[in-house]
Amino acid sequence: MTSSVYLNPLILIPFVILLTVINKLIPQKYRWILLLIISYGFYFLLAKWSILLLIISTLFNYGLSHVLYTRKGKNKLPLIAGISLNVLILVFFKCFAQLISPNAPFFSLLNSTEGKIIFPVGLSFYTLQNISYLVDTSKGLLAPEKNLGIFAVYVAFFPKILAGPIERGKKLLPQLAAPENITSEDIHTGTRLILFGLFKKLVIADRLLVFVNELFTHPGEYQGAILLAGIFFLSFQIYLDFSGYTNIALGIPNCWVSTSQKISTGRIFQTISSSFGTAGIFRFLPGCAITSFTRPDASS
Repeated sequence: MTSSVYLNPLILIPFVILLTVINKLIPQKYRWILLLIISYGFYFLLAKWSILLLIISTLFNYGLSHVLYTRKGKNKLPLIAGISLNVLILVFFKCFAQLISPNAPFFSLLNSTEGKIIFPVGLSFYTLQNISYLVDTSKGLLAPEKNLGIFAVYVAFFPKILAGPIERGKKLLPQLAAPENITSEDIHTGTRLILFGLFKKLVIADRLLVFVNELFTHPGEYQGAILLAGIFFLSFQIYLDFSGYTNIALGIPNCWVSTSQKISTGRIFQTISSSFGTAGIFRFLPGCAITSFTRPDASS
């Protein structure tokens, strides 16, 4: 059994303000160091011991990506092995961690005060991102990042590690390796996205969640129109929660990345909104899954 972690996005605000100020004070080529320190610091505050798994995963996928790139097209066995190991770690913590003997030292490390195995924060997101990176390097679509520190930032970048979206290496790595100076317009755009995301998540989605949780916790106490309203509100709650987090995750980098580099948000929300508005919840949920994995663009 795994324990869930609720992330109040307001805890991101001090990190955003601090990084935005310091980002203007240090040379561009060293900004990845600041991002790495803050990303790892942020992750440690939330995940504690899980940072060890994050580091191990980063080192493993960094090394394997170089092997895959040098052997691209020759042998798929290293790629299959790399994907399998990433998936096995994910499945282990998702499904089988509770089967470890309670007397094992490893169990004591993972066991929480409630007696539950703690699922590493953000594991699903950075595992899937690492797999996409391995596939791209094995196909020769992306040269592996030489700087281990920049690759570590790519994996642990704190605006997206907990709730996505998952960004392909060819989109994010160049922005981390060669950042450009930002303008007041960039900061304004990022701030507007963050505030809009906070409004959707905290003001609307979390308020709907109170009603939805009550309804589905005690379904026998409600009938007819109230149950239908609950299903209707549930679809809106999922949509607003997801898009609110995504707004925040896309708005934060806009405060540090120039207009020529920043991630476009138009088509990502067009994908979500069209899935939600035209075909209901059954098309909306797959649309969210696709959108969280990668931003659609002309080059995809």
